Amino acid sequence: MKQNSRLLNKIILLLVVFMFISGVLLFSNEADTIFNMDIPVVYGEEKFIQRIESLTGGTREPVGLVLSGGSARAFAHIGVLKYLEEVGIVPDFIVSNSMGSIVGLLYGAGLSPDQIYQLIESTDIGNLFELTLPILGGLLDVSKFTSLMHQYIGDLDLADLPIPVMVICEDLIEKREIRITEGDFYTIMEAAYALPVYFSPIQYKNRLLIDGGISNLVPLSAAYQYTNQVIASTTFYKNPDLNLKNPLTILNTAMDINKSRTGIQQIKEFDPLLIRCNVEEFSFMDFASLREISDAGYQSAKEMFRELEQLSGSHANSQLWVKRDIFSERLALELRNYQYTSRIEIMRSTVTVDISVENNFYPYASTYLLDDMYFSAGAGVAAGPLQGRISWGEVWDTYNTLTFIPSLQLDAAYSPFFFLQTELKYRQSFDFSGISDILGSFYTKAAIHTVPFADTDSRFDVPISFEIIGTWDSSVYSSLLTTGARYSLHRTIERSGAGFIEAGYQLADFSRNEMFGSLGVSFPVMGDFDFSQRLFTRISLDGDGKTSYYNRDYIRSTLPNGLYDSNVISSTEIVFIPSAWKQTFAELVILKNLRVSGYTDLGIFDNFLWAAGMQMECDISLIGLKPLRITAYAGFDSFSGGLSAGIYFKYF
Repeated sequence: MKQNSRLLNKIILLLVVFMFISGVLLFSNEADTIFNMDIPVVYGEEKFIQRIESLTGGTREPVGLVLSGGSARAFAHIGVLKYLEEVGIVPDFIVSNSMGSIVGLLYGAGLSPDQIYQLIESTDIGNLFELTLPILGGLLDVSKFTSLMHQYIGDLDLADLPIPVMVICEDLIEKREIRITEGDFYTIMEAAYALPVYFSPIQYKNRLLIDGGISNLVPLSAAYQYTNQVIASTTFYKNPDLNLKNPLTILNTAMDINKSRTGIQQIKEFDPLLIRCNVEEFSFMDFASLREISDAGYQSAKEMFRELEQLSGSHANSQLWVKRDIFSERLALELRNYQYTSRIEIMRSTVTVDISVENNFYPYASTYLLDDMYFSAGAGVAAGPLQGRISWGEVWDTYNTLTFIPSLQLDAAYSPFFFLQTELKYRQSFDFSGISDILGSFYTKAAIHTVPFADTDSRFDVPISFEIIGTWDSSVYSSLLTTGARYSLHRTIERSGAGFIEAGYQLADFSRNEMFGSLGVSFPVMGDFDFSQRLFTRISLDGDGKTSYYNRDYIRSTLPNGLYDSNVISSTEIVFIPSAWKQTFAELVILKNLRVSGYTDLGIFDNFLWAAGMQMECDISLIGLKPLRITAYAGFDSFSGGLSAGIYFKYF
């Protein structure tokens, strides 16, 4: 009995000792994790150093270039790089974070400053990030941007770039600075600008990475590990007009304090050759000001000429020039192809969840037989050239009953070639009132859009579509086959003219044949004023004396869809476009492209019709992303004999 008791006591003692030792070790590991937070983790450092030495030959001090973050302001680095090359300086390595890494990575991959500028200008970066519900941690989906970059420059690894690049990120798991010089180019690019809330964290090895610029805007300490000859290009923010009593502005400014302060501390500590880009009053979301921001970076670098000529820079990077020759041909081809249909082949399959509003009574909507609004929540999937979305929501019948109707909708688009797009839309609306069959109405559209020619100045479109709308509980339906061609001239420079000519054929309900034609011109007349004229007509080929009118034909009147004796429309506008007008709110919303016009619409239908009034258009963009264009008009309409007004909106 005593022996059993002694044995039990020994076991208990051993367990206590084991638990104590385990606790000490666990605490030690936790303590190490905490007290290592200030020690950076570097991936691929050995090869990074070897690549730098291969460029310098071990005979001179390397030239390091640090590119700070700053969102849209980071495009100033394009101008800085352009000037550096003009004075004979090509960096031996680049350290960057945040949006500065997009410029740094593209330059390190072999693109020239002019090629980077052309790529960004031609692709309209803001339109490539789409809002999504933050199920992965971010409000914006980046798959289109990443896939388009991949289309332009192909598969790359950070460790194989002609210029070594180190990207600075932060790890959410261990809260340590992560310095990356190897790995998939696009994964690291996404991690570099993964600003919390806006973008989802990125998985890299056993890390969960976010934008390194949240803790230090100018990561000089990393560069000085490898050289004492460092150029720093900065894009700080200093807007004296901020409303510091706005909660969102307070939040943005508070986030800016620490990263800017840390960057300035490192500038004072290391004293690099500082190019302080004169972009500090630009909004972080002002992606539309690429030219002004890039030019400001160039001029800021030029002011440092005397200091820059002291550096021992070199154009000895032969691999860089070989890459540029390759990219020159590839970029020219891909940019030309993108001008046709904006085709993007999704690099990695993605699933997103979002909420959306589809406007089908906009004057230039893609449908003829729908004239409603669709409010929905849905899930989208994209893989290669295929994109789709399934959604559930409410259709608002804007022209007839003004009621909301529960509906399920499927959208799909497939773009097998750069000049060809196909589209399928199916909507099923339900009647839960019990008045009719629960499967109330349906709508289907199938379309093929071919672009035989497109460039920066003009394009030629050949669309073909078939629409059908009806109800399941009766044989009542309407169908419409539409085909035609359209030639457009773009406004390629500020205050230049634009225009289009269009002609087509329509078969309605497999029985009514019609032709339509349209012509439009717009050109500057004086100062900020434009003159705009549009002519439209549709004629019947059946000789029955009746011609269709659809809301898409567009006359600012209460005239309903239907058959009339004729369809002839003339729209004349004098448009005021204040060239310098731009408003921002709380560094979150930007208003731009304001257009205020006086209009006169004339129409011949069963009788002569006229409408006159004022119209205003404005683009509203969230943090510089794809703009929502709002159009509102009000005036007198002879058809109703009184005031007519309308409001439209559409994403562009």
